[in-house]
Amino acid sequence: MAARLSLQISMAIAAAVLVSSPSHAASYSQLQAQGYKTSKMARSPGGSWGWTVSNGQKHYFCFSRGGAVQIGKDGLAVFSTAGRLIRSSRKLYEARTGDSVSSFPRYEDLMAGRPEPRSVGSCQLKR
Repeated sequence: MAARLSLQISMAIAAAVLVSSPSHAASYSQLQAQGYKTSKMARSPGGSWGWTVSNGQKHYFCFSRGGAVQIGKDGLAVFSTAGRLIRSSRKLYEARTGDSVSSFPRYEDLMAGRPEPRSVGSCQLKR
């Protein structure tokens, strides 16, 4: 009985902490509209790819959505879930799928800190 009551109290405290803490999340489009500047693409301390977006006072880390990217004129690559860049043949991809990769983001733009909003996932306030 005492163990059950202790578990209920612990769960109530955990729920109160989770509900009361703000998420500090923002969208990349909103931050851009507010004049925030985007850094070059880099890894977070946790190993995820993304960009630091800052206005000088507040700093957010915006995660990359990953996926396929164009490299140069004839290259194609995919970011794996582990963050590795796996290169492939653009011509082979287009021949097999019938799709063009021209709509994919350019690797050079992502690395230089010029991502399109569709390439950016959630943004979290850095502490």
